[in-house]
Amino acid sequence: MDLAENPLRLAAVAAVLCVTGTVFGQELEPRAYSAAPVGVHFLIMGLGYSSGDVLVDPSLPATDVKARSPMFQPRACRPCRC
Repeated sequence: MDLAENPLRLAAVAAVLCVTGTVFGQELEPRAYSAAPVGVHFLIMGLGYSSGDVLVDPSLPATDVKARSPMFQPRACRPCRC
């Protein structure tokens, strides 16, 4: 159903867009959610794997395209006194 065909739905969508336009983000305090002691170093490693079909433009000559993507994500963290 198109929005132009249903004026009540169009009015509801417009009202939601007007209300959400005035929402503001929250300001967080430094280290508000960090329980890490100062002066400690952390090494964090993540592994992930994603696979599946790839959506391509139908005008391209590619067919039956599959993707396999292993991921390794090393991170280092050093909390500071802010």
